[in-house]
Amino acid sequence: MSAQIKDFNSRAQNETSNLIDLTLYREIAKERVQPEVAPTDRWVIHDNAKITCEFNVMPDRPVRENLYIKEYRIDNSYAEATFDRDYFSSMEKSPDHLIFLTAQVHTQKLLYLLLTKYFGFNYDANAKEHLKIWPTQVSVDMPKMVRDNENVVQKLWIHSVEAVKEGVFKVKLTSTFNDIVKITSETTVYLISKPENI
Repeated sequence: MSAQIKDFNSRAQNETSNLIDLTLYREIAKERVQPEVAPTDRWVIHDNAKITCEFNVMPDRPVRENLYIKEYRIDNSYAEATFDRDYFSSMEKSPDHLIFLTAQVHTQKLLYLLLTKYFGFNYDANAKEHLKIWPTQVSVDMPKMVRDNENVVQKLWIHSVEAVKEGVFKVKLTSTFNDIVKITSETTVYLISKPENI
Protein backbone atom coordinates (compact mmCIF):
# COMPACT_ATOMS: atom_id res chain seq x y z
CA MET A 1 0.00 0.00 0.00
CA SER A 2 1.42 3.36 -1.05
CA ALA A 3 2.18 6.17 1.39
CA GLN A 4 -0.60 8.25 -0.22
CA ILE A 5 -3.17 5.52 0.35
CA LYS A 6 -2.09 5.20 3.98
CA ASP A 7 -2.38 8.97 4.30
CA PHE A 8 -5.88 8.91 2.81
CA ASN A 9 -7.00 6.19 5.23
CA SER A 10 -5.56 8.20 8.10
CA ARG A 11 -7.34 11.35 6.97
CA ALA A 12 -10.60 9.45 6.55
CA GLN A 13 -10.60 8.83 10.30
CA ASN A 14 -10.34 12.46 11.37
CA GLU A 15 -11.69 15.88 10.55
CA THR A 16 -9.55 16.32 7.42
CA SER A 17 -11.72 13.72 5.68
CA ASN A 18 -13.99 16.66 4.83
CA LEU A 19 -11.40 17.94 2.34
CA ILE A 20 -11.62 16.57 -1.19
CA ASP A 21 -8.04 15.88 -2.30
CA LEU A 22 -8.14 14.93 -5.98
CA THR A 23 -4.55 13.66 -5.90
CA LEU A 24 -5.45 11.10 -3.26
CA TYR A 25 -8.51 9.96 -5.20
CA ARG A 26 -6.43 9.53 -8.36
CA GLU A 27 -3.92 7.49 -6.36
CA ILE A 28 -6.66 5.24 -5.01
CA ALA A 29 -7.96 4.61 -8.51
CA LYS A 30 -4.48 3.95 -9.90
CA GLU A 31 -3.53 1.49 -7.17
CA ARG A 32 -6.93 -0.23 -7.43
CA VAL A 33 -7.06 -0.88 -3.72
CA GLN A 34 -10.07 -1.02 -1.46
CA PRO A 35 -9.83 1.78 1.14
CA GLU A 36 -9.78 0.43 4.65
CA VAL A 37 -12.88 0.40 6.79
CA ALA A 38 -12.73 2.64 9.85
CA PRO A 39 -15.72 1.64 12.00
CA THR A 40 -14.70 3.94 14.86
CA ASP A 41 -16.61 6.80 13.20
CA ARG A 42 -19.40 4.70 11.73
CA TRP A 43 -22.71 6.34 10.93
CA VAL A 44 -25.75 4.40 12.10
CA ILE A 45 -28.87 5.72 10.35
CA HIS A 46 -32.53 5.03 11.09
CA ASP A 47 -34.49 7.11 8.58
CA ASN A 48 -37.55 4.84 8.30
CA ALA A 49 -36.88 4.43 4.61
CA LYS A 50 -39.24 2.43 2.42
CA ILE A 51 -38.02 1.48 -1.05
CA THR A 52 -40.71 0.46 -3.55
CA CYS A 53 -40.27 -1.06 -6.98
CA GLU A 54 -43.41 -1.70 -9.05
CA PHE A 55 -43.71 -2.72 -12.68
CA ASN A 56 -45.57 -5.01 -15.03
CA VAL A 57 -44.32 -7.41 -17.67
CA MET A 58 -47.75 -8.37 -18.99
CA PRO A 59 -50.71 -5.94 -19.15
CA ASP A 60 -52.63 -5.46 -15.89
CA ARG A 61 -50.46 -7.95 -13.99
CA PRO A 62 -48.41 -5.84 -11.59
CA VAL A 63 -45.37 -6.96 -9.64
CA ARG A 64 -44.38 -5.02 -6.54
CA GLU A 65 -41.69 -5.25 -3.89
CA ASN A 66 -41.18 -3.11 -0.79
CA LEU A 67 -38.01 -2.89 1.28
CA TYR A 68 -38.44 -1.63 4.85
CA ILE A 69 -35.06 -0.42 6.03
CA LYS A 70 -34.24 -1.18 9.65
CA GLU A 71 -30.76 0.29 9.78
CA TYR A 72 -27.92 1.68 7.68
CA ARG A 73 -24.29 1.31 8.86
CA ILE A 74 -21.94 3.59 6.96
CA ASP A 75 -18.15 3.55 7.21
CA ASN A 76 -15.65 5.39 5.01
CA SER A 77 -15.67 3.07 2.00
CA TYR A 78 -17.95 0.25 3.14
CA ALA A 79 -21.65 0.21 4.02
CA GLU A 80 -24.35 -2.19 5.16
CA ALA A 81 -28.11 -2.14 5.36
CA THR A 82 -30.54 -4.47 7.11
CA PHE A 83 -34.11 -4.59 5.86
CA ASP A 84 -37.34 -6.57 5.77
CA ARG A 85 -39.19 -7.03 2.50
CA ASP A 86 -42.55 -8.01 1.07
CA TYR A 87 -43.49 -9.12 -2.40
CA PHE A 88 -46.62 -9.20 -4.52
CA SER A 89 -47.04 -10.62 -8.00
CA SER A 90 -50.11 -11.22 -10.13
CA MET A 91 -48.00 -13.28 -12.55
CA GLU A 92 -48.35 -17.05 -12.69
CA LYS A 93 -45.89 -19.14 -10.67
CA SER A 94 -43.89 -16.14 -9.48
CA PRO A 95 -42.29 -17.02 -6.13
CA ASP A 96 -41.57 -14.47 -3.42
CA HIS A 97 -37.97 -13.33 -4.00
CA LEU A 98 -35.75 -10.26 -4.03
CA ILE A 99 -36.21 -8.65 -7.45
CA PHE A 100 -32.98 -7.62 -9.15
CA LEU A 101 -34.51 -4.25 -10.06
CA THR A 102 -35.27 -3.46 -6.42
CA ALA A 103 -31.74 -4.56 -5.55
CA GLN A 104 -30.33 -2.06 -8.04
CA VAL A 105 -32.54 0.75 -6.77
CA HIS A 106 -31.47 0.19 -3.19
CA THR A 107 -27.81 -0.12 -4.21
CA GLN A 108 -28.07 3.46 -5.46
CA LYS A 109 -29.51 4.57 -2.11
CA LEU A 110 -26.79 2.79 -0.15
CA LEU A 111 -24.10 4.20 -2.42
CA TYR A 112 -25.55 7.69 -1.95
CA LEU A 113 -25.24 7.37 1.83
CA LEU A 114 -21.72 6.01 1.59
CA LEU A 115 -20.54 8.74 -0.77
CA THR A 116 -22.22 11.39 1.35
CA LYS A 117 -19.89 10.39 4.17
CA TYR A 118 -16.95 9.72 1.85
CA PHE A 119 -17.03 13.25 0.44
CA GLY A 120 -17.56 14.94 3.81
CA PHE A 121 -21.25 15.83 3.68
CA ASN A 122 -23.80 15.45 6.45
CA TYR A 123 -26.85 13.29 5.80
CA ASP A 124 -30.39 14.57 6.23
CA ALA A 125 -33.12 12.54 4.55
CA ASN A 126 -35.21 15.69 4.06
CA ALA A 127 -32.43 17.96 2.79
CA LYS A 128 -31.49 18.69 -0.80
CA GLU A 129 -29.34 16.09 -2.52
CA HIS A 130 -25.55 16.49 -2.51
CA LEU A 131 -24.74 14.03 -5.29
CA LYS A 132 -26.08 12.76 -8.59
CA ILE A 133 -25.32 9.12 -9.36
CA TRP A 134 -25.47 7.82 -12.93
CA PRO A 135 -24.62 4.11 -13.33
CA THR A 136 -22.83 3.46 -16.63
CA GLN A 137 -22.12 -0.27 -16.24
CA VAL A 138 -24.11 -2.73 -14.13
CA SER A 139 -23.73 -6.49 -13.79
CA VAL A 140 -26.05 -8.66 -11.68
CA ASP A 141 -25.18 -12.23 -10.64
CA MET A 142 -28.08 -14.19 -9.16
CA PRO A 143 -27.06 -17.85 -8.84
CA LYS A 144 -30.14 -18.42 -6.71
CA MET A 145 -32.98 -16.34 -5.31
CA VAL A 146 -32.95 -14.46 -2.01
CA ARG A 147 -36.20 -15.69 -0.45
CA ASP A 148 -35.84 -14.24 3.05
CA ASN A 149 -38.41 -11.67 4.13
CA GLU A 150 -36.71 -10.52 7.33
CA ASN A 151 -33.27 -9.21 8.20
CA VAL A 152 -31.83 -9.26 4.70
CA VAL A 153 -28.31 -7.78 4.77
CA GLN A 154 -26.89 -5.77 1.90
CA LYS A 155 -23.16 -4.99 1.86
CA LEU A 156 -21.42 -2.49 -0.40
CA TRP A 157 -17.73 -1.87 -1.04
CA ILE A 158 -16.16 1.01 -2.96
CA HIS A 159 -13.13 -0.31 -4.87
CA SER A 160 -11.96 2.92 -6.47
CA VAL A 161 -12.80 6.58 -6.85
CA GLU A 162 -11.27 8.28 -9.88
CA ALA A 163 -11.41 12.04 -10.38
CA VAL A 164 -12.55 12.74 -13.94
CA LYS A 165 -12.59 16.50 -13.52
CA GLU A 166 -13.51 18.98 -10.82
CA GLY A 167 -16.65 17.72 -9.09
CA VAL A 168 -16.99 14.60 -11.27
CA PHE A 169 -15.85 11.13 -10.22
CA LYS A 170 -15.93 7.60 -11.55
CA VAL A 171 -16.71 5.04 -8.84
CA LYS A 172 -16.37 1.26 -9.00
CA LEU A 173 -18.23 -0.85 -6.46
CA THR A 174 -19.51 -4.27 -5.51
CA SER A 175 -22.65 -5.01 -3.50
CA THR A 176 -24.11 -8.27 -2.19
CA PHE A 177 -27.45 -9.34 -0.71
CA ASN A 178 -27.23 -12.10 1.90
CA ASP A 179 -23.95 -13.03 0.18
CA ILE A 180 -25.98 -14.52 -2.69
CA VAL A 181 -26.97 -11.86 -5.20
CA LYS A 182 -24.03 -9.72 -6.34
CA ILE A 183 -24.05 -6.41 -8.18
CA THR A 184 -20.89 -4.94 -9.68
CA SER A 185 -21.10 -1.47 -11.11
CA GLU A 186 -19.24 1.51 -12.47
CA THR A 187 -20.98 4.83 -11.98
CA THR A 188 -20.36 8.50 -12.63
CA VAL A 189 -20.89 10.73 -9.60
CA TYR A 190 -21.47 14.49 -9.78
CA LEU A 191 -21.05 16.68 -6.71
CA ILE A 192 -23.89 19.20 -6.87
CA SER A 193 -23.03 20.95 -3.60
CA LYS A 194 -19.93 21.48 -1.47
CA PRO A 195 -19.17 19.65 1.78
CA GLU A 196 -20.13 21.73 4.81
CA ASN A 197 -16.63 22.19 6.20
CA ILE A 198 -14.76 23.17 3.03
